[in-house]
Amino acid sequence: MNQTELLQFLGTIDLFHFFSGEELAAFLEKATEVQVAKGVVLFHEGDPGQEMYIVLRGMIQIFRGSRVIYIVKPGD
Repeated sequence: MNQTELLQFLGTIDLFHFFSGEELAAFLEKATEVQVAKGVVLFHEGDPGQEMYIVLRGMIQIFRGSRVIYIVKPGD
């Protein structure tokens, strides 16, 4: 996605609903886009929260033990 598409996408997410265009642009300046291969573990339950993930494409499965408890999709 280009910068304009990313700004529009972020504006559709509830968390960013009240951000101005300027605030969204400032947020994007600090953000880093990463691509994650299928099956890669991003974090484990109990890890300190140091990152924020926004799904642009695909999905992330959240596990508790070996059970999927939630699936995060773009815009969630």
